[in-house]
Amino acid sequence: MTASYVNMPPLSLSLSFSSSIRCWLLLLLLLNPSCNMSLTRALMTQHHVLGTKNTGGGHQAFQTSWSAMASEKRLQQGQQQQRLTTIHTRTSTSTTRSSSSSSSSTRLNLWSRNDDDDEIQDFGIRLKCCFPYMLPLLDGDMFGRYIYERIPPLGFVDDILLAPLVNIYEHVPFLNLLFFVALTLGTRFNFEMDRDIRFNAQQAALVDVMLILPELIGSGFEEGDVPRYLAEPSCNFVWYAYMTAVWYCVYSNLVKGKKPSDIPFLSNYAETMVGPF
Repeated sequence: MTASYVNMPPLSLSLSFSSSIRCWLLLLLLLNPSCNMSLTRALMTQHHVLGTKNTGGGHQAFQTSWSAMASEKRLQQGQQQQRLTTIHTRTSTSTTRSSSSSSSSTRLNLWSRNDDDDEIQDFGIRLKCCFPYMLPLLDGDMFGRYIYERIPPLGFVDDILLAPLVNIYEHVPFLNLLFFVALTLGTRFNFEMDRDIRFNAQQAALVDVMLILPELIGSGFEEGDVPRYLAEPSCNFVWYAYMTAVWYCVYSNLVKGKKPSDIPFLSNYAETMVGPF
């Protein structure tokens, strides 16, 4: 630190006290415009004293500093008026935006109906909320064939509970399409039906829609075209994904009596499809 001051040029060390005061006053004037008049008067008085002492023209220096102070006062009054106008404009804009956002939030709350904490008291409604998830269970059962081979007890349960329904579901023409339309269009505009049932119907249909892409990819290959080390993990991933969503919804409806509205993306879309009523 001492070496830096020793190497500093003599001109930097000879900075006068009055010049330092003027620099500080100018800095404060830029940072705090509210003290404009007092700081400007002090700055111009200091400039007038130095000018009179150096040039000897006292009267001329006084007139120059007075006219400069008047011009500076008019300029700062105009700047202050401009700042007040800007503040008023920003306040009006923020008020308009806040009212618009509050109205949008009101519409969003009306649309989503924040009733996730309401418990479903009627056990019959809980069972009806679980029924729509039979659609993704029947459509996605084929993705669990490798898991059923690896875990025989799970395959035995599937053979007893789902396999007969899957056989009927696959052999009756257009039954899957009718089931899907009944869940989507049949419950969407039926406002006499409980809203929780309509929500679960729309969400079950969305889970079933997510199975369309894996089904299309699987239908593009024959049985022996894809090696097992590729087909098995792919099918297992799809089965784990949709089965997790289905069992979460069934557990939330049947056991907890809560609306299963925590599935990313799908639950928000289901809320939109159900509507506010």
